[in-house]
Amino acid sequence: MQTLALVTGFFFVVRQIKLAQQQNSISHLNYFRELWLSEPILRARQSFLGNSSEVDGNLRPHEDTIAQYFNDIGIAIRTGQVDEGHVVRFFGYFIEGFWLSLVDQIKRCRETTSDPSIYGSFEHLYELVISANAKNGIAPFTQARLTVFVREEAGLARFYLNIPG
Repeated sequence: MQTLALVTGFFFVVRQIKLAQQQNSISHLNYFRELWLSEPILRARQSFLGNSSEVDGNLRPHEDTIAQYFNDIGIAIRTGQVDEGHVVRFFGYFIEGFWLSLVDQIKRCRETTSDPSIYGSFEHLYELVISANAKNGIAPFTQARLTVFVREEAGLARFYLNIPG
């Protein structure tokens, strides 16, 4: 009888730990969702329209803000703070669009600094999204889709910032 109680107790504790981990992951995801709609991130998202920069390896402030934001999410996934599936479902579209918008600049930055790890967690996040999309039959962005993405993002950011136009 004691063995049954002990085994039952063990499974209960394991279940509670898993539930606590899921709750913690959701809390972190909500934190990133709130940041996504914060003024600094919205201003950075808006700045991508019409602000194509020379690929010189010097990320502009709006580029660095977005790259660092997604790099932080990638770090949170690698450390187990956020569930990969939740991030891919909520942010996958944005991760793919912004990675493709920044990849040349990031690669040039890595070359000029001789540091191949710059924004490595953002790149890893992009690879997770591409893999999940492939499993679900979602095609990668085309150049035309990327152009639409940038325009839509700028419009959405203006909407949230209450900027006419």
